[in-house]
Amino acid sequence: MRHHNSDVQAIGDGQQVQDDLVSHLKPFRTISGNNQEDQYFTRVNPEKETFWTHVLADGCRLALLWKFGSIYLDTDIISLRSMPFANFTCLEQAGIFNNAALGFPHKHHPFIWNCMEDFVVNFIGHVWGQQGPQLISRMLKKWCQIDNLTAFMGTECNGISLWITSQFYPIPYSSWEKYYIAWKKEDIEQTFSATYGIHVWNFMNSSKKRKLVAGNGSLLEYYFHMYCPTSYRMFIH
Repeated sequence: MRHHNSDVQAIGDGQQVQDDLVSHLKPFRTISGNNQEDQYFTRVNPEKETFWTHVLADGCRLALLWKFGSIYLDTDIISLRSMPFANFTCLEQAGIFNNAALGFPHKHHPFIWNCMEDFVVNFIGHVWGQQGPQLISRMLKKWCQIDNLTAFMGTECNGISLWITSQFYPIPYSSWEKYYIAWKKEDIEQTFSATYGIHVWNFMNSSKKRKLVAGNGSLLEYYFHMYCPTSYRMFIH
């Protein structure tokens, strides 16, 4: 979650982090009042879940946005410029709105509650994206009462802005390696002129483990140097 202060709290050991995240899922227990949430908690076995860490993160961001209201960005998004403090989601690719960047600055927004309901009722943990981008996409269709959201791109739908792809996903996940090659400055300015933050798709790099190389002029190095100067200095030293 993005907050408007400079305090950074250290993260503890892995088990403590998991316990803390699970505690944030408590709002799900009050959903709909028909015991479906209790069935969810009893039927989910983290040890048998294929994507448990990702599913848990999907649920926690919803619970935190519901409880506190804020802007949520994945940790592999580099912020490039200030963004409106407004309700928003962003198109990743045709028909899919990713949950890596979400803005709901006021707590208890009904859309987030609807998403938490769907998270519980339609839980399918072994399907990649079912609890994340697919959830946001299907709930937006219900919220806007339309199957094709194209007409609302770049505008608002019932108080939620549907941002265009270039504002967070100018490079699609299938082309994530472009962040590791050199770019011309004019190409950078043209491609990212409307971008609030770049999603560098760390998950896609989990098997190849490509590294940020100081001095090679890659796009990733450029943005680390420009917008993450403290991290960049630590890296090169």
